[in-house]
Amino acid sequence: MIGCPKPLREENKKLLNEMMLEQGVCLVGLHGKYGSCYGEECPHHIRGRGAGGNDERGNIIRVCLHHHQMIHNGLIPKKTLYEYLEEL
Repeated sequence: MIGCPKPLREENKKLLNEMMLEQGVCLVGLHGKYGSCYGEECPHHIRGRGAGGNDERGNIIRVCLHHHQMIHNGLIPKKTLYEYLEEL
């Protein structure tokens, strides 16, 4: 069975930059529950782009590379990430 290619998606770089500025720091590290931050900070899509998540407010959280890896390893629940965003 041949899979269908993913549709090309254009990043909304303007929104991603705005969100990074608004959030200011790694929101996971700010709470301290998951250890200290290290590494460059980047935007993370809580609902992955492959699962239909878009570049939109409420789906993007600023995290450092350490916490980004923890998220992808399933060590930080999505529910927690949404809670951190709600506190802004």
